[in-house]
Amino acid sequence: RLGDHDAARPDFEAALESIRVARASAEAMPSTADATQEQLASIFADIESRASVYLRGMRRKRAEEKQACKRMFSEQDGLYKDRPVPRLQPEEPDAPIDDSDEAIDAALNRARSNWSLCPCRRGHGKRE
Repeated sequence: RLGDHDAARPDFEAALESIRVARASAEAMPSTADATQEQLASIFADIESRASVYLRGMRRKRAEEKQACKRMFSEQDGLYKDRPVPRLQPEEPDAPIDDSDEAIDAALNRARSNWSLCPCRRGHGKRE
């Protein structure tokens, strides 16, 4: 799950909650040895701090990615600085579609004539 913060975050939150529950139950349990109680408290504190550090990093990374996406798709900047923002043209809801045989043949001929520009066909006309 390295780098997959969205999938790992619920697991870390559940682990953090289970650590807190285990810590509370260990503190409520009567213990005969105070050293054992102190060791458990130290271990739980260590695990809780590590998990919370990872969780904070995941939350920070998610916030950064969200801000980057907002900047990327903001209306004022656009996707590229050197190109203008494309304006969507309103579609005519009842625009007639020409599906006649002549229109289809013309569209196919336009598409077929552009095959020479395909990168996989470069140089085929030059070979002998």
